[in-house]
Amino acid sequence: MEGGRLRQGQQPPRPHVQAVVYGRRRRGRQEEAAGAGPLPRRRLLPGVVHVGERARVLPPPRRGGRRRRALRGYRLAPEHRLPTAVDDGVGFLRWLSRLSAQSTMDAAADGWLTKAADFGRVFVTGDSAGGTIAHHLAVRAGLAATKRGEVDLDLRPVTVRGYVLLMPFFGGVRRTRSEAECPAEVLLNLDLFDRFWRLSLPAGATRDHQAANPFGPDSPELGSVDFRAPVLVVVGGLDMMRDRTVDYAERLAAMGKPVELVEFAGKPHGFYLHEPGSEATGELIGLVSRFLHSCEARLLD
Repeated sequence: MEGGRLRQGQQPPRPHVQAVVYGRRRRGRQEEAAGAGPLPRRRLLPGVVHVGERARVLPPPRRGGRRRRALRGYRLAPEHRLPTAVDDGVGFLRWLSRLSAQSTMDAAADGWLTKAADFGRVFVTGDSAGGTIAHHLAVRAGLAATKRGEVDLDLRPVTVRGYVLLMPFFGGVRRTRSEAECPAEVLLNLDLFDRFWRLSLPAGATRDHQAANPFGPDSPELGSVDFRAPVLVVVGGLDMMRDRTVDYAERLAAMGKPVELVEFAGKPHGFYLHEPGSEATGELIGLVSRFLHSCEARLLD
């Protein structure tokens, strides 16, 4: 292990975070997700709920990757300040839960989803701000599972099997090294970062507000949250929020939560949007696909 990252082929220690860095050496087949294996054919397809304001982030999986995808937008700041976007995500999952309990005939216009999707195999993904929302959905569901949450997010019969946080947009009053050293000429620089939070957070709130900082003074104590599904966290080596995201994953792992951290060395925030045909984006698509399969493989154990 070098600098807290695993070398190719090295097994991750437990219970520490499972980490892989792309870009320092070419990735080999031996890094396929352990225990994933081929899955039996099923008539119903797993559902992927992607949280984001964009219509599409990643193209469909390349081989045998048939999945039903529900793309969820959310109301935007400054007209609708946080936690409105998180509440929109909660509302969508509640709608999905109600829909799953209905028959195809009762679901009317949404009957195609009840007919095709397996609500026992749902994944929640999000990129940038959507990744932050995906974190909050995992926390809200985990608090409901332990009866500690103010909001009841009992999703049964829906079962979320995994969460994918692509370069989540976290914040905090204390500057991390990657934030402090961020060049002013990059697209997502510190000035823009602070401006986003001023426009998004409730009036008068700081970046330690629980909507921005998972470990803020008023944030839920994550050690007591029941993270029932594995969490994949992806970060870019040149992302200004790189250190904050790595710290997030490592602290969850230290609490014994099922989290995997993957860093793409030399890549900025949201590189997959600007380089859709690049090798790194192809690696990311494969990574997410393998993660989904590994979560499904747990059903067979």
